[in-house]
Amino acid sequence: MAIANLRQRFSDALAPWLERRGMPVPRGLLLGVYRWYKFIDLMPLRRLIRTRIEPGTVAIDVGAHLGFASRLLAKGVGPHGRVLALEPQSEMGLWITASGDNIRYLNAAAHEHDGLGSLSRGGSFGTDSYVGIGPGDARLVALDSLLVDLNGRRVSFLKIDVQGGEYEVLAGAETVLRIHRPDIFLELGGRGLARAGHTVDDVIRLLVNANYAPHRTSLFGVRPIGIEAVVRNVRHRGFADYLFVHESRVRQPGI
Repeated sequence: MAIANLRQRFSDALAPWLERRGMPVPRGLLLGVYRWYKFIDLMPLRRLIRTRIEPGTVAIDVGAHLGFASRLLAKGVGPHGRVLALEPQSEMGLWITASGDNIRYLNAAAHEHDGLGSLSRGGSFGTDSYVGIGPGDARLVALDSLLVDLNGRRVSFLKIDVQGGEYEVLAGAETVLRIHRPDIFLELGGRGLARAGHTVDDVIRLLVNANYAPHRTSLFGVRPIGIEAVVRNVRHRGFADYLFVHESRVRQPGI
């Protein structure tokens, strides 16, 4: 019954966009295809959860979408830890809130400062969100402003997938990066960053200044990668996922 309910919630979350775009995709087929895609897409994250996330800590899923990564992170932090799942599209919250007792859903987008901004949608099914400063009622929160509610727990992991908002998210996490030094699983998107007025170099420079270095993840492990290679790969592919690790944690398990 629980699985059936979750399937129904998934279909209900995507139905408005499917109807708007006139896409004759059977809901059951869409669910199966999307589940398989996310299973493959999140394989590197599964390995990181086994080796890098500390039980009892806090993981933050920035751009949680339907919460697939949030559920994996919840397993990593365990029942005594917490996952904060930030997603500005309220429709997605229906799925996220059913994901686990140690997952807290925030109907907000991470940004450099707290406030309000505009929200637009795009992507394959219109289910990706793009947040900007300007007239709108989308809630914006700096990750640093969330620390007060963590009761002293350490933030051990950030997963960031925000369609070009990477720089603003990290700029609003200065204290998180300096004090907590979490691992950062980051999708870098060149076109999205350009739309927001930034470049891949801007994001990497911010992280390097915070004493972070990029690593490539795969099923075979985690390996350091040069900054030039990261920039080249993102420009060639359009986007790419990398793990950024603080210099104080490079020699810990999984690296």
